[in-house]
Amino acid sequence: MKAPLNTRPTVLQDAIHTARGYMLKVQRGVTAEDIMDPTFWNHVASQLREFDRIEVVSEDKAWWGLFLVVSAGAREARLMQLSFAEGKAQTSKAKPDLEVKFRGLRKFSLVRIADGEVIEEDIPTKEEAEQRLAARAA
Repeated sequence: MKAPLNTRPTVLQDAIHTARGYMLKVQRGVTAEDIMDPTFWNHVASQLREFDRIEVVSEDKAWWGLFLVVSAGAREARLMQLSFAEGKAQTSKAKPDLEVKFRGLRKFSLVRIADGEVIEEDIPTKEEAEQRLAARAA
């Protein structure tokens, strides 16, 4: 059965003008259920609009999801999950006694977890710091 003439689409809008796309990398341990909580978005909710899409990936690549903003206010955003895939969490070959930390003016550093001693500092990017951490384990 055909739709009546007055219900057929007559105007298409370029999606770039009506919806935006975002990418968010979340910390290890954040779940898709956390993303669905409207208050999760309280710091950025005012920037979101209905029909915006948000691609989310956990920093350990344990999961990936695509979400649609259904409604957004000043402090909350309600999302619909469009797609979800579980990945394989990266297991670090680095020594478990060291971690990467951002230290302001000292940029990224390798810090011993046990006592907080800085092993290496002034590393310009997180990626480079993680590479150095992995190299120490090899």
